[in-house]
Amino acid sequence: MDALLIGVNWTAVIIGAIVAFVVGAVWYSEKLFGRIWKRGIGEPVMNYGMLLPMLAQGVVTFVFAWIIGITAVNDNLLFALLITIAIAGFIKAQGLFAGKTKSAILVEVGYVFVMACILILAHAIF
Repeated sequence: MDALLIGVNWTAVIIGAIVAFVVGAVWYSEKLFGRIWKRGIGEPVMNYGMLLPMLAQGVVTFVFAWIIGITAVNDNLLFALLITIAIAGFIKAQGLFAGKTKSAILVEVGYVFVMACILILAHAIF
């Protein structure tokens, strides 16, 4: 458990997660890629409203930031890139299974790479 906690730059993790979350809100807004994404995902089922999906997004963004923090401690950002590619690959595969358009999948996969860049940059800055 110590390997997951010791040496992690929590300032970079927290600030990176907050910035990535906010960028995600802008990324999926009508001003950026929201319209393209909504056209390509079909009719979303929103049984929970926006609170539960946003809470889930916040939690996994923090976990992703933490993972990037662990890779930074171990000076292994190449591993972070592999993790990012795996996450993007899962999103693409699930998008194909769900019948999303290529544009919608590109918006989702693109956000994963932007998020990873933000999280890595946070560690470079802080």
